[in-house]
Amino acid sequence: MAPPQLLSDVEEFTAAYCDKTQKPRLKTIDKAFIAQMVADELEELRQAKDEAEEVDALLDICYYCLQHLSMAQLDVAPFWKLVHDANMTKFGPGGYRRESDGKWCKPDNFVPPDDAIRAELQRQRGEQ
Repeated sequence: MAPPQLLSDVEEFTAAYCDKTQKPRLKTIDKAFIAQMVADELEELRQAKDEAEEVDALLDICYYCLQHLSMAQLDVAPFWKLVHDANMTKFGPGGYRRESDGKWCKPDNFVPPDDAIRAELQRQRGEQ
């Protein structure tokens, strides 16, 4: 199965949205807006009547988040890689499965990607 073109699809949507609404792209992340949109989709997930509605709600959450980052004029790919790489370290030495809920947990030496994300933000915003 070929990987979906998530980021290019979202960028296409963002460009069409800005064109149709004449709204400019953002200079920052609108936390209140995106939190509300994700909360709305989580409620749709809770009320889903079947797996199709569950899939729709989950993908709408992903879409909202990626599209909002696109609206904030951020190239998501480098951030995705940083978060993915950090998440994958959970499966190295010291990572473990929490018995209470099955969540895979970070090892004691886990390094969050926050500093690398800050550096990438500065690079993308031309602040270096």
